[in-house]
Amino acid sequence: MKLSLVIPTYNEKENIQKLIQKIPTDGFLVYNSGDKYLKKLVRHCAGQTFPYHQTTTYPNSLLGDHNQANINAAVTLSQKLGIDPAIIKKTVKNYRGLKRRLEIIKSVNHIIFIDDFAQSASRISATLQAVKKSFPKHTIKVFLEAHAS
Repeated sequence: MKLSLVIPTYNEKENIQKLIQKIPTDGFLVYNSGDKYLKKLVRHCAGQTFPYHQTTTYPNSLLGDHNQANINAAVTLSQKLGIDPAIIKKTVKNYRGLKRRLEIIKSVNHIIFIDDFAQSASRISATLQAVKKSFPKHTIKVFLEAHAS
């Protein structure tokens, strides 16, 4: 069985459609059931399709809606692969995320230092929304290190 996992990036709709069309008949697509655009594209998939639900949450230490969506997709994929639910739950709970993606570096005197390697306006916006949602009573100050990409 070939595996294909698509996490929606809303700025590249045409590329997502092309990717979905390349999924073979023995492959499958895990997608966000709440994404209206992806729901339309699912019909282009030759393999099986498995929706995940954005409203489902699993205990974890990650910040932000994008991380939660990734967790939901990974859990759905793991379930379809027949992985023991107890292992999935433990793995999600213990997963600390990727380095430099909303990574809490240190907390000192009620000041929380977070490192994030967001490189585009949409990713920076998503990062700031995640921080505001996770720490609503904190003042947020940003140091932006511009990168050429």
